[in-house]
Amino acid sequence: MKKVMGVLIGIIFLLGGISFAHVGRTYYIPQVPPGHQIVIDAEDDDWAWMDPAYVIDRKYLTDDITGEMPPVDDWDGFIMLAWTPPPDNMIYYFSRVKDDVFQIGGKAYPQDDYLEFGLDANNDGGNFRKGVVNGGPAYQAAHHPGPTVAFEGYGGPGKGWMVNTHPVEQRWVLQEPWWVCAAKYPDEPGTRDVVLVYEGKFALWDRVDYAGPDASERHINAAGQTIGMAIRWGDSDEKGVRDNEISIGPKDTWQNWTDADYFNDLILLPYEAPAVEPSSWGAIKASFR
Repeated sequence: MKKVMGVLIGIIFLLGGISFAHVGRTYYIPQVPPGHQIVIDAEDDDWAWMDPAYVIDRKYLTDDITGEMPPVDDWDGFIMLAWTPPPDNMIYYFSRVKDDVFQIGGKAYPQDDYLEFGLDANNDGGNFRKGVVNGGPAYQAAHHPGPTVAFEGYGGPGKGWMVNTHPVEQRWVLQEPWWVCAAKYPDEPGTRDVVLVYEGKFALWDRVDYAGPDASERHINAAGQTIGMAIRWGDSDEKGVRDNEISIGPKDTWQNWTDADYFNDLILLPYEAPAVEPSSWGAIKASFR
């Protein structure tokens, strides 16, 4: 059953942009202003409307491996999320990462630098791998900054590659128009002191069928909905070595790679909802130049 709640503006005002509930923090996703269009081009000029209170940066993040965030000069990053109602009916993201070493080419994509999502539109939770043959309600997707040797991906230069570890019949969710992506990254693994950019938009699905979108159930975004989501950045400095897995969830929620009970709650806010947490978007941007 869908978890749909009315957004209580007064409560959000008291809590600021982020609060605690379910597994770790509850995050809030603002609606894209009506009439505004976000172009997927790995540029942030069409995100200037975003209230900084909803930017998820390192003060909310945890390293799943060490339990502590790496130093800023090793890895730093943030992500912005937004949503649109029908007819567009998409989730948007923009992430910028500052990394001391860019690395891809591991035997499995979690040994590379990447941005990964776990998605559970109905927020029903549960294991979405064990015993799930077809029609799963939750799924995984990773925006990879270069071609991965582990899995066939969808995308190309200037976009990055969308990959996941589900059966190939399910991977249509990673292809356009259901997932559109753009990225900025160095040409060569091992490049030092880099800035990586991931931008994209994707459709949410209540049920993903191997037969494709016509046999699946598209989720309809609406203000007040609570969706389940996991977000994780991989950080690898040496080829084939997984150094950090940086997550929006608390420590010891690594099970979210297979179990949506460990996803965070993210609430879709109406455009009018205010945010009050003091922050400076200009300062955030400047720290990643």
